[in-house]
Amino acid sequence: MQKVKEAKAAYGERKAQTGNLTLSLPIELLEGAKELAAKRGQSLNALVRDVLQHEVRPATATKSLAEFVRSIPLNPNADPTKWTREDIYRGKRFGDPA
Repeated sequence: MQKVKEAKAAYGERKAQTGNLTLSLPIELLEGAKELAAKRGQSLNALVRDVLQHEVRPATATKSLAEFVRSIPLNPNADPTKWTREDIYRGKRFGDPA
């Protein structure tokens, strides 16, 4: 009984954090989306949510990842602002001895 109450409470919390959206789609697109959702074992609502999350959030994730990668020093002992093309070819920036 406790698990049922917890599940209902969790559903209520998720419901409070969502909004509604009404779409008008061509019949063929709607039917195709329903088929795709069924193949994936999810509801049409879940499919639309997943597609939108994939399309809306990657820009932020990609930007964050790029910033993170740029922040990693390739050679912690070297000054990351001072290097030449020759340094790269010799492996200086990658931690190899010059």
